[in-house]
Amino acid sequence: MHSERHGTVGALSALAVAFVVTLGCAADKDTLQLSVTSGTAPLTVRITGPKNVTDLGRGTWQKWTGCGFNVTWSDDGPEPPNPRRECARMLEHVYSKPGVYRVKVETLAVNPDDSQRVDWTGTATITAR
Repeated sequence: MHSERHGTVGALSALAVAFVVTLGCAADKDTLQLSVTSGTAPLTVRITGPKNVTDLGRGTWQKWTGCGFNVTWSDDGPEPPNPRRECARMLEHVYSKPGVYRVKVETLAVNPDDSQRVDWTGTATITAR
């Protein structure tokens, strides 16, 4: 009878470990990922993850939701013209001047009343020398 209890505790411990490991992996897949985070200006930076953002970047602009995500590159630099509203172009930016910048990406969802809400936010720091 003692071994049965020990077996149950062992199984619960294994389950707890699996749960913690799964949470760690989930957090990694939801982290904003960039091609580079530092380098010499002009520095080209591309958003490479998470998958939900890069999938939206492969999509097309929609009347109500745009591309389904917003990017703030924080350098007040000019964005290249995007007359055809290509979502993929929003995933890349060039920092032309040295500085430390904060990139913020938000994915959007549509509410029943057609308004938008942010359903994910990721941030990262870029250093251009």
